Parts: sequence; C-alpha cells; structure tokens
Amino acid sequence: MTAFEQLKALPPLSDETVDAFSRQLPKLLVFADEKIELESRFGDGPCGCPRTDLSLGFNKQFGRLLLSVYQFSLYEELAHEVARHSVILESRGMKQAGMETVLSAWIMGIQSLLPPHDAAPLVAPLRILDQNMAFLCAQADTPPPVLDDTTRTFMDYILQKNRKFAAETLLKLIREGRTVEQAYRDVLLPALRHIARLWRKNDICVADEYAATDICRYVMFRVIDSIFGERRYPFKALVTCMPEETDMLGGEIFANYLEIKGWSVYFIGQAGSGDDILHALQKTRPQVIVLSVMSITCLPAAGSLIEQIRSSDQNVKIVTEGHAARIAADTLAPRIDGTISDFEKGNAHMLSLVMPDA
Repeated sequence: MTAFEQLKALPPLSDETVDAFSRQLPKLLVFADEKIELESRFGDGPCGCPRTDLSLGFNKQFGRLLLSVYQFSLYEELAHEVARHSVILESRGMKQAGMETVLSAWIMGIQSLLPPHDAAPLVAPLRILDQNMAFLCAQADTPPPVLDDTTRTFMDYILQKNRKFAAETLLKLIREGRTVEQAYRDVLLPALRHIARLWRKNDICVADEYAATDICRYVMFRVIDSIFGERRYPFKALVTCMPEETDMLGGEIFANYLEIKGWSVYFIGQAGSGDDILHALQKTRPQVIVLSVMSITCLPAAGSLIEQIRSSDQNVKIVTEGHAARIAADTLAPRIDGTISDFEKGNAHMLSLVMPDA
C-alpha cells in the first residue's frame, strides 16, 4: 500500500481522543520545541536539523494542523501539507531530516503526555508520514502544469510589477467575449497558483508574492469598473475570511464576482475577529454569509463560528468556500447550506437559497 492508501484506511478518532489531544496541545508544542532544539545540537548528523529556525517556525503551525486533521479525519491532506512544507523548507536550507525530526518530536510527545489508548491512534498517521517522507516529497515536487501564452503573459506582467499591463491583459479577454468566470478561472487563478509555487521553491521572495496579491486586487477593481451591472439583486451577502487566515484573496475574488453579478457585498478580510464577524452580521443583516476557509488550520474555528452564527441569526443562510472548506464539506454539511465549488455554481446556489421558488 502507498502512504496515501495507508492514511485513507485509518479510522476516524473518537471525540474523547481529539479532546484529549486538544487539552494537551500547549504542552505538546513546548515538548516538540525542546526536542527540536536538542536535536539541532547534532548539526549535520543523521538526526540533526541544521536550520532550527525553520523547524521551530513550522512546528508552531504543525500543532494547529494536527488538531484540524484529527477533528476532521483529513489524514491524506496531512500528507499533502507535510510534503508541501517539506519542499518549502528544503528550498530554504532545511534538510529532509529536519521534517523527520519534527515528526519524531510529536510522536514522542504524544506518547509521553497522553495515555496509551489515546496516543496509539494519534501517532498512527505520524508514523506513516515518517516512514514515507522520501515518497511524499517526490510526489509534492512534480512539474507544474504548462501555462498557455495568455496566462504566462499575465503572470509575467505581475512579476514585473506592471499592474496596468496585467489588468489590460485580462480586460482584453473580457472585451473579446470571455466571461468574468472564464477570465478568472483560466488566467488569473492559474497565474496565482504558479506564483505561489515559485515562492514555495524559493524562486521569488515573499515581497514578490505580496505584490502579486496586491496587483491581482487592482486587476479585480479594474474589472468591476469596466463592467456595467445591469442586474441588481435586492440581496446582501457578507463574505468573510476566517480570523488568522493567511490566504484572503480567494474570498475576495468571489466577493468581487458576486458584486459583478448584482449582489450587495460586504467583505471582511483577515483583520476581523470572530466577534467582528458577528457584529457585522447584526449590522448588515445579509441574506447569505459566505465563510472563506482556505487553510486547514482554520477548520476548527470555522466550525465554532458556524455555531455562533446559527445562534445569532437563525434566518441567514451559511455557505462556505475555499480549499479547506471543500475538503471538509462532508463534515460541515449538516451545519451549513452548501459549499461553493466554483464562481458560477456558487452564485446560482446562493440565488436558489434566497429565491427558492424562482
């Protein structure tokens, strides 16, 4: 069996085991940090971790990632996340042994701080990852999809910080007959994914990636200004990213699209807290609230926020969008009114929620 097949075969954890892990998480993080620092003293040895700063930085995220994976049974996604981060860290100087050190630290910590009946199922996916790191890293380092000429041109303008030419490239497609959905789906989003890959490989710096996000935001504003919205719905949508979300652009792109299609849209980025979102819900009284959940680490908070929204306003429709929301759709389904898979279907589904007889 491959590592992914082994992970897929693991059974869900009991609520009691997940709760036990959650209670011990602060102590587990301290334990893992201390273990990583101790291992770093061996330098370039087989157990060493020469870039301790990178290992410790990743370790701070790893605990939250594990909690989400355990709670939502996303073991295959854990493999993808660990492999993706291993590529990121290796491109910045951390050897594969560094990731193996992180995994062994968490295995040891869980076995030390939790009773055996809880520890055994918690460490099972970590052992599979630890035994298959070379395979997982090879899977994560596959060549990227080939970009067509238009997408390549658009991406090059972004990397050159030429926002006007980038915007004109996309607007030209729309003038020539492409829909906004097609322009975003076929050009803007593939370009952004390719730029994210360049950052993961350390081929561009974080400032370049932030600039790309800002330029794409400028492009979206240009698209809105260029389109005369003949249709205006009497409906409001509150689109919000989860607090502490690192990827806001996906939610903002969908908010931008809904505004073009005729919705009155309120958008909250990552600066908003859970209380801010609930306050905005009470002030704006939207018919639909869209929770953008891109990062797996935000899933437990998303589940809690959904319950708070239900308690605050039982009439509002709740839909989710984003990578993490889609992979956890089955678990979230009983508590929400749908998960958005693409722009066009998302808009249609939201309209069906507020106009069920149309």
